[in-house]
Parts: sequence; structure tokens; C-alpha cells
Amino acid sequence: ISLPRDTYAKIPGVKGIYKLNASLNCGGGFEAPGGAGFLKTCEAANWMIGDVYPVNYYYAVTMPAVKQLVNAIGGVDYNLDVSFKMMGRSYSAGPTHLNGQGVLDYLRVRKNVAGSGDLNRVNRQKEMLVAIFESMQKQNLILKVPDILNSFDGQLFTNCTLGQTA
Repeated sequence: ISLPRDTYAKIPGVKGIYKLNASLNCGGGFEAPGGAGFLKTCEAANWMIGDVYPVNYYYAVTMPAVKQLVNAIGGVDYNLDVSFKMMGRSYSAGPTHLNGQGVLDYLRVRKNVAGSGDLNRVNRQKEMLVAIFESMQKQNLILKVPDILNSFDGQLFTNCTLGQTA
């Protein structure tokens, strides 16, 4: 399930309806003890899906961590669905090899492109995650995931154990 960050939700313990991405700060933010900010987001997500299935686990990474991961695996081959410019860098639609900065730019683009908007950006982000995973599989890097995750000290947030991640 993907819940766009700009979707309005009831944030438990907070009066009113706010965008889902506000729930992180309502819970104390990234650095809140015990992951309270992320758990508040889990609660809001649970409300959004109608309390059908509890949202108990989370993973969150900073954008620099994504860039670092892609550079650590030597980049990723990807078929860009849009042409775009960002911060003086130009990218053309079609097959290309992206380094960490290229992936980061692609994950952030949402304005002035065909298929703009947050929902299309979220879909592109999910597709890129699959491409990164497939690239890691092809290079037999999956077994190195624990080492890779450990290198993201302070940039990866989860309440899952390494065993659950595996």
C-alpha cells in the first residue's frame, strides 16, 4: 500500500485533519525517542486504511542515504519515463545509467514534467526502488545488505530487526 504524503488524515491525538506527512512531526519528528514520530505516522496510516490491518512497522531513509546506496552499488540502469532538468543537470527520457545524484534527482522531480504531481512521483519512486533491488540482485549484493544498512548510520530509521528485514 502506498499512501501519498499529501493525503489528508486524522492524526491520533491531534485535533483536526492534516496531511499525512504532518504526522511525523506531530509525533516528535525524526529524532523522537523510540521512533515516536514514525509510530504516529503508522497510527495515521492505520486510520487511513480503516483500521483493517494495523501498521506496526516502518522504514524511513533520508534522501542522502538513497544517493549513498546507489553510489555504493555502482549506479543503476533505468528507463526514465520523463525528460527533466534539475539544478542545472539534464536528463533525457529513455534507457540510462544513473549514479546516486541522478537517482536522487529523478526521485524528487514532480514539476514541469509529463506525468507531474505527487502520485506520479510516488509511483516513479516505487519503480526505482524495484530497479535498485534488481540491480543488487544481479550483482549478488543482497547478502551484503546488513553491511550496507550499517553504513547508513543516522540516515535509516526502522523498528524492524535485521532478521525481519532479511
